[in-house]
Amino acid sequence: SWFASHPPTPDRVRAARAEARATGIAPGKGRRNRNGYLSHINGMIYGDSPSQGIVDGNRFVHPQLRFSFSVPKGFRISNSTQAVMVTGPEKTIAKFDGATKAAGVPVASYLANSWARNVRIGNLRRFKLNGMNAASALARVNNYNARLVVIEYSPTRVYRFLLGTLPQVGGRYDKALQSLVGSFHRISKAQASRVKPRRVKIVKVRSGQTVASLARRMAFSSYREQRFRVLNGFDAAQTLRRGERVKIITR
Repeated sequence: SWFASHPPTPDRVRAARAEARATGIAPGKGRRNRNGYLSHINGMIYGDSPSQGIVDGNRFVHPQLRFSFSVPKGFRISNSTQAVMVTGPEKTIAKFDGATKAAGVPVASYLANSWARNVRIGNLRRFKLNGMNAASALARVNNYNARLVVIEYSPTRVYRFLLGTLPQVGGRYDKALQSLVGSFHRISKAQASRVKPRRVKIVKVRSGQTVASLARRMAFSSYREQRFRVLNGFDAAQTLRRGERVKIITR
């Protein structure tokens, strides 16, 4: 599928179960070593790593490849090793990834003859995007009205947006998707150096600290307390005990 970003969930569940069975340890019989486990994961990267790009609110930034783009209000970003997926209202969707092309091949030729060689496209056009050569075309993909966009980052490197809306939606989100593509830009070395991943931090609960007070230290702009409870396996009513070790996420 053109809009797929990773293996189907059932396949990943089956693979995880197979790996668990391969250990030879019966379910529920493994040794618990919570303190050792917490010490081991202290400082571990949580979520996206700089090598795969980082989602920060409505922004995706890749400090190693040195580019960034933002999504409009009402859209969400999810990152995987294969692609960045953007989802919006009324099943509006976008897929972003990178690819190589031969030096000297125009982006419009790459779009028509390589990326979309098996798709019927129309309205192929060339344009400049923040100083970079770009091309776009319209197509029908997986029952979506789709726009394909290719951006030439270097002579041999391109980045691609596949934007999709359902036919009944019409052009309601055209401007939003245009702003998504238009936000793609290079970042400087200095800007890239300021991008920091989230990390797990293990803290010992002090007297007077609560779920709410520790949750305020979580490096997120929304759902801090909910994230804190899920991260630590706490239900909605659980409180903290002085001296216990808990996980928070910081930068």
